[in-house]
Amino acid sequence: MTDAQTEIGIVIDTAYEALAFEAGSAPRWDLFREVFHESAILGLRVFPGDPEISILDLLQYMQAQVANGIKENGYSETVGERTIRIFGEVATVEQYFTMNFANAEAASAIDIFSLVRLDSSWWVVAVISDTAHA
Repeated sequence: MTDAQTEIGIVIDTAYEALAFEAGSAPRWDLFREVFHESAILGLRVFPGDPEISILDLLQYMQAQVANGIKENGYSETVGERTIRIFGEVATVEQYFTMNFANAEAASAIDIFSLVRLDSSWWVVAVISDTAHA
């Protein structure tokens, strides 16, 4: 693994770590924001039962992520297979993961991250995602 792949892996792991929380708690949004560019956009199905993909900025995503009573029950994501591709100062990451809900069936999903290297740091600028139960 190259140094850049290691750095990108840390960015992606931080995003998943920030989203995990116990019942009655909340995601660590400050940690989450540390790896996303302020202009990042997300195109995803927030919950497996959502009828369609939503296009959200970071604030909209943070609000949607704690909807549907999830804050009261807790949530985590278990990462699986990951593929990192780097070309110059841009990269993509295909990350398979499992969405873990306290009061619902776990769901298989994929996140596809787009990253750019700015000021010697890797930043997530976009994420597209969907669940296998769509």
